Amino acid sequence: MTIDQLAAEVWLTPRTIRSYHTRGLLQPPNRIGRTPYYDLPHLNRMRTVALLQGRGLSLETICALIDPDGVIGKFILPERTIDQVLRADPSLVRPLIDSGVLLPRPDGAFGVRGARAVLAARVASRPDAPLTEVLHVLAGSVTAIAPLADELLSRVGAELLRLVPGGVSHREELLDLVVEALRVGLQTMATPTP
Repeated sequence: MTIDQLAAEVWLTPRTIRSYHTRGLLQPPNRIGRTPYYDLPHLNRMRTVALLQGRGLSLETICALIDPDGVIGKFILPERTIDQVLRADPSLVRPLIDSGVLLPRPDGAFGVRGARAVLAARVASRPDAPLTEVLHVLAGSVTAIAPLADELLSRVGAELLRLVPGGVSHREELLDLVVEALRVGLQTMATPTP
């Protein structure tokens, strides 16, 4: 759908939709040629933002809730820091891209997926470890987990077909659910019962 169609669906103006991009509340649209198009995940995100706004949350709070990695990343992984680390240790680039930790951007810069994962890798390494070492630990961890993640995604997807009529329609939504369910499950296992 076009930006006008998306705006009409969520009772907002195209200008407001664009401002949500700027604030990090909505992912960039898919482009076909020069025309931006929005799909169901964009619509669902906008519905979530509207619901949370309707409950009195500020846009900054909503952004922190729906994209905690993005918010955390701005504070612990500014782009200049990543660039400095990659210039100091170019051997990191390929393993980080291959593991999905490092995301090349169209402008040539890099972003890091999973700022919370970077924090966890820092703690697992040692709190004073240099970022280079932390990123090596994270890339190795993601690479080791990838085959298990594929299996887990298949199993959860099959279970959701049983639980949710019609199943989950988009892979991104399934991934979000799997990540959050796994996080809750692991936290529950790690917490001693009273």
